[in-house]
Amino acid sequence: MMKIKNYKYYYWTKWLNNTDNIKYGYYSQYIKNNLKIIGFNSIYYDSNNFFKIDKLSKKYKSNQQWKWLENEFKKSLINKDKIIFINHIPIGAGEAIPYYNTKLTLLLEKYNDIILTNLYG
Repeated sequence: MMKIKNYKYYYWTKWLNNTDNIKYGYYSQYIKNNLKIIGFNSIYYDSNNFFKIDKLSKKYKSNQQWKWLENEFKKSLINKDKIIFINHIPIGAGEAIPYYNTKLTLLLEKYNDIILTNLYG
């Protein structure tokens, strides 16, 4: 498993400027001036995932992804960036856990003025 993870990490680093969190499956990347992609790893919040994060006390499993996401949105708001938000699991999908649905809905509502679109898949 670790070999596969390192292999994937190596290839993603070719395209991303900041790879601090890519090992955890999330990142942000400018694609144009003031246009940024934010990739969020919702697999942590999949009800079928044995290692799911279903409460705040488990936040360290994802290297504090929620805190990182809010900081990315805050910086983007200050910089007048627009965001393309990509993610695996749509809010409210059958496999999405309530903890995830609630937290992500609140954040996307709070920063909806800077989010151009949400893409899931």
